[in-house]
Amino acid sequence: MRPGDFPIGSPESRAIARLIAQQQEYERKQAWLAREKKIVAFPILGPPSSESNKPCRSQWFESRGSNKLCCILWVPPDMSVEEAARIVFPDGV
Repeated sequence: MRPGDFPIGSPESRAIARLIAQQQEYERKQAWLAREKKIVAFPILGPPSSESNKPCRSQWFESRGSNKLCCILWVPPDMSVEEAARIVFPDGV
């Protein structure tokens, strides 16, 4: 079905147009999440925080040159990057 199958402005036409828009938005979000992701780890630097002994990460962002999704992982000095990644991403990246 398409919105054009019903009279312009009808409830049916508007409902189908909304469903199509929702489906397109869902597909766009899925494509965004499915992109290759990269983690950049900084074992020394860290954001200002009262809990400097816990790893944390930035929000995902798009890198300028490669269009990959990236985030910054802050790693406490006494922790390995692998251990910090397991804590911050318990379900994997």
